[in-house]
Amino acid sequence: MPVDTETGDGGAAESVKRRRYTLDELIAKCDPTAPAPEIDRLWTEGEPVGDEVL
Repeated sequence: MPVDTETGDGGAAESVKRRRYTLDELIAKCDPTAPAPEIDRLWTEGEPVGDEVL
Protein backbone atom coordinates (compact mmCIF):
# COMPACT_ATOMS: atom_id res chain seq x y z
CA MET A 1 0.00 0.00 0.00
CA PRO A 2 1.26 3.48 -0.74
CA VAL A 3 2.30 5.49 2.32
CA ASP A 4 2.45 9.29 2.59
CA THR A 5 4.75 10.86 5.17
CA GLU A 6 3.94 14.27 6.60
CA THR A 7 6.10 16.29 8.96
CA GLY A 8 4.96 18.93 11.38
CA ASP A 9 5.62 20.37 14.82
CA GLY A 10 5.00 17.02 16.51
CA GLY A 11 7.33 15.02 14.24
CA ALA A 12 6.58 12.74 11.33
CA ALA A 13 3.29 10.96 10.71
CA GLU A 14 2.50 8.34 8.11
CA SER A 15 -0.91 7.89 6.56
CA VAL A 16 -1.69 4.73 4.63
CA LYS A 17 -3.78 5.06 1.48
CA ARG A 18 -6.55 2.50 1.82
CA ARG A 19 -7.93 0.61 -1.14
CA ARG A 20 -11.48 1.65 -2.04
CA TYR A 21 -13.70 -1.13 -3.32
CA THR A 22 -16.69 -0.78 -5.61
CA LEU A 23 -19.98 -2.43 -4.73
CA ASP A 24 -19.52 -4.84 -7.64
CA GLU A 25 -16.10 -5.91 -6.30
CA LEU A 26 -17.51 -6.56 -2.83
CA ILE A 27 -20.51 -8.50 -4.14
CA ALA A 28 -18.21 -10.61 -6.33
CA LYS A 29 -16.40 -11.76 -3.16
CA CYS A 30 -19.64 -12.90 -1.48
CA ASP A 31 -20.70 -16.53 -1.34
CA PRO A 32 -24.50 -16.60 -1.74
CA THR A 33 -24.58 -20.26 -0.65
CA ALA A 34 -22.87 -19.56 2.70
CA PRO A 35 -25.14 -20.03 5.72
CA ALA A 36 -26.23 -16.88 7.53
CA PRO A 37 -24.56 -16.24 10.89
CA GLU A 38 -26.66 -17.21 13.92
CA ILE A 39 -27.19 -13.58 14.97
CA ASP A 40 -28.60 -12.72 11.54
CA ARG A 41 -30.99 -15.66 11.62
CA LEU A 42 -32.20 -14.65 15.08
CA TRP A 43 -32.88 -11.14 13.75
CA THR A 44 -34.78 -12.22 10.63
CA GLU A 45 -36.56 -15.31 11.95
CA GLY A 46 -37.17 -14.33 15.58
CA GLU A 47 -40.39 -13.29 17.22
CA PRO A 48 -41.13 -9.66 18.15
CA VAL A 49 -39.89 -8.86 21.67
CA GLY A 50 -41.12 -5.31 22.25
CA ASP A 51 -43.12 -2.61 20.52
CA GLU A 52 -42.12 -3.46 16.95
CA VAL A 53 -44.63 -2.45 14.31
CA LEU A 54 -45.26 -5.27 11.87
